Amino acid sequence: MANTVYTTHEYLLDDGETVVILKPLVLSRMRKFMQIIEEELPKSENVWDMQDKLFDAAVICLEKHNPEVVKDLDTLKDNIDLETLYKILDVCGGVKLNDPNLITALAAQENAGAN
Repeated sequence: MANTVYTTHEYLLDDGETVVILKPLVLSRMRKFMQIIEEELPKSENVWDMQDKLFDAAVICLEKHNPEVVKDLDTLKDNIDLETLYKILDVCGGVKLNDPNLITALAAQENAGAN
């Protein structure tokens, strides 16, 4: 019997009915995901633009194992909160946006830029 090197996660969205399956991204999807995280996200002009780009990255995470969920992106936006968005990015792409160390580092970087 074969073993997997990752754990599959299932999370319930805000509508109380939709369950999403989360697994680490395969390499081809990871490239698209990292392009958003490394190239597009730093160009965000405000927090709303940043959230839109993070949502786009989450869609890449969901489209392979949850195609029915990403068919209607407006409905998905109505049923996903920020913590769930962060969990999707963490499990699928390994990006921990709500990590206290990251928040501290970003604050320090911002303070250094202000001086």
